Amino acid sequence: MTPSMRARALYEIGAGLELVDRIRCPYRIAYVTGMDVIVHDLRSGRRKTLYSDRERHLACPLAWSPDGKTVFHSYDQLLAIDVRSRKVREVTAFRDGDRFSIIWRLQCSPDGKRLVFLHHGHEALRWRIFSVDVDGSGLRQVSALENVARFACDWRQNELLAQTALGSKTVVRIDLESGETRWVSNSDLGFHFEVVCDGREVVYEQGETVWLGSLDGAHAPEPIARGRCPSVSPDGARVAFMRGEDEVYIQSLRGGEAKLLLRARIPPADTDRRMGSYGRAPLWSPDGKLLCLWSTLATRHDEPRNPEWVESLRRRQAEYERERVRGVPTDPKTPFSHFAASIENAHWEFEHSVGIVDFAAGSVWLTRGYWQDAAWAPVTGDASR
Repeated sequence: MTPSMRARALYEIGAGLELVDRIRCPYRIAYVTGMDVIVHDLRSGRRKTLYSDRERHLACPLAWSPDGKTVFHSYDQLLAIDVRSRKVREVTAFRDGDRFSIIWRLQCSPDGKRLVFLHHGHEALRWRIFSVDVDGSGLRQVSALENVARFACDWRQNELLAQTALGSKTVVRIDLESGETRWVSNSDLGFHFEVVCDGREVVYEQGETVWLGSLDGAHAPEPIARGRCPSVSPDGARVAFMRGEDEVYIQSLRGGEAKLLLRARIPPADTDRRMGSYGRAPLWSPDGKLLCLWSTLATRHDEPRNPEWVESLRRRQAEYERERVRGVPTDPKTPFSHFAASIENAHWEFEHSVGIVDFAAGSVWLTRGYWQDAAWAPVTGDASR
């Protein structure tokens, strides 16, 4: 069965789009799947493995240098990988508990001189924003702000928009040079938010709704779509987003009718019972002509897929609860809810797909698999470049 035949059996595609077995265009995309960092050249169809982690881990952000010659990746250190030679250079030199500490948020400045990332060291809740020059010099904490959940770069203003994680959630702007922090609001921007290209507005999710908020007080927050995981096009005209874990839509940023890109043909599973989600924001190419998207089909079984492992989790959960009742200090990184989520997750079976939409050609390519992260190359060219 070809990829398009499989996709056609599982998914409904939006009007005016066609499922294809390949998208041929001069773009490259890097992605992490399993333990491998891969660059996929869409024009030639070639895939090149740049780096293989020694073991699977969750902190695997990617970013490209502006010249398209280097991919930055996080393993035990922040790594710079030469796309042509595959040579790997360590940018940071964290030690002991600060190794494996660069989690998810990683951005390269437009001039290619520095990297900004979220650092989660061995101390609980010390999630801080750091900056480092690409040659490894100049490592510094960008601001004194701690407990940062996520951030988005506003390179035009040379600022960050950051959200704290716990308690009274706070949104602030941070000057990348001085570290000066300016309060924006006490609000929750959800799991994913992005600054619109003009730097005056932010798109975010809250309560299964996509919102458009003002960063300068020009207007009140506006609900613009029913969905989550929003992603703004580079020109600020459109927003792509998910509904559930299998549906992807696109619409004007200023509202209007949402256009379907992808939706599963099977009825959705009882996702309310799950703790966690595979849903993630679609990813626009730098020119806004292509869109990378994710979709997951979930099935819940009455019995766990691995009963022995579940039984061991239940024993550990019971011991954790006994120690907690007795007042014995417990590991803050493994709360009681962690066991409940893991046990519930063992009852689920997932089928993941990743796809690319070529809006100019009206085509959609889907493949089975899951990319933990992905990043479009800023320049076109051959994957061996």
